[in-house]
Amino acid sequence: MALAAAAFVRCRPLAQALEADLRAGEATAPAIVSDAVAAAVQRTVDELGRIDTVVGVVGGSMPQPFMNTRDKDLRAAFENNVINGLRLVRECVPHLLTAGGGRLGASSVV
Repeated sequence: MALAAAAFVRCRPLAQALEADLRAGEATAPAIVSDAVAAAVQRTVDELGRIDTVVGVVGGSMPQPFMNTRDKDLRAAFENNVINGLRLVRECVPHLLTAGGGRLGASSVV
């Protein structure tokens, strides 16, 4: 049985490279470029039939020294490093429950 995987990536060149790497390993792998998490999760279910495992890796760093960081930069970092990962989990859990269970993994890289 071939591995089925979907990658939600906000950067098109990274998504294309990831999809090529997954397909080279004989995986079914739509690389979905989207900020619309709900739509991306639904597309995954539509194309692959179900979700068994969710691995959320989000993150990024601020482009300036901390002492020069404004409050709006901190809010944006929190949105990117925490909220985006939680959105993915929130959208996937109902599909995992429908499938009778699954696995969740989450990481934030700064």
